[in-house]
Formats: sequence, structure tokens, C-alpha cells
Amino acid sequence: MYFALVKVFNVYVPSYILKFCVLGWGIPLVICVLVFLVNRDAYGSHLYTDKSLDNSDDFCWLQDDVTFYVSVVAYAVLVFLFNIAVNDCITFKFIHKFKLLKH
Repeated sequence: MYFALVKVFNVYVPSYILKFCVLGWGIPLVICVLVFLVNRDAYGSHLYTDKSLDNSDDFCWLQDDVTFYVSVVAYAVLVFLFNIAVNDCITFKFIHKFKLLKH
């Protein structure tokens, strides 16, 4: 969003989609590998039951609450805070440009 709205002109980042994809998929992969290396028993089978559909599925999920909060919730909070910071930066740029055009 920042590149599309703020850095519109005279910006060339070679292979920026590839770089963002590596960043977007690489960071979660590193976190998963670190959790697995630190505690192999952190991941385990979890049974999800949907009572309204009489359906249940078994899937791999974090079993330890501390590991869950450190690796999932903290990561989601960091992504949220980064998005808020980028949104604030874009809003500031728009307000600044609008004030310059007004004068």
C-alpha cells in the first residue's frame, strides 16, 4: 500500500513482489521452524468439533499456551502494529500534500 500510494513516482525496487513474498512467507516459516527446534512436542493433534454440523476434524496445532501466545499472537500483534504504522505514514503524507496544495 505504501509503494502504491506514497512512493508512486521515480521508485524502482527490483523484484519487489518476490522480496515481499519471501518476507511474507519466510518470517512465519522461520517462526515455525524455531518452535519445532526448541520444543518438538509443542505441535500436536487437536480435534475440532462443530456441533451444529456433527462434524469433527483432526489437525496439527500448538499444544502449549505460552508457545501459542509467543509465536502466533505476538506475531499477529506485530503485523497489526506495522500495518497501523504504515497507515499512519500514508495518512500523514496525504494530509501534508493536501496542505501544500491548499496554500
